[in-house]
Amino acid sequence: NKISGSEFESGINICSWNANGLGTSIPYLSKLMQSNDIILLQEHWLHQHSKHILENVNQDFYCECFESSPDLCPLNKGHMIGHGGIAIMVNRSLQAVVSKVNLKIKYK
Repeated sequence: NKISGSEFESGINICSWNANGLGTSIPYLSKLMQSNDIILLQEHWLHQHSKHILENVNQDFYCECFESSPDLCPLNKGHMIGHGGIAIMVNRSLQAVVSKVNLKIKYK
C-alpha cells in the first residue's frame, strides 16, 4: 500500500531495540513509543504468561509478541526469567496501511 495524506507527510519513525530484558525498562519503552510509529523489539525475555505486559504499555499500539522460552510450570512463574523473544509494536494510527502477517515460529 502507498502511504499518502497529510498524516504521513513527515514520514514514519521506526525503532529497533535490543532490550536485553524488559525488567526495569518499561518506562524507556513507553518513551520510545511517544516518538516512534513502529518498534521492533528484540530480547524482551518474557514468557507466554507475561506477554500481556507489552500489550499494556501503551494502548495506542498493538503488539505481536513471540517468546523463545517455553512457558514454565505455574509453580515457577516469576522465579525464572526467559531469554530471547521478539515483538513488533505498531501504532494504531497506521492500521490503514500496515497489514498483519501471521507468523508461526518453531523452536527446537
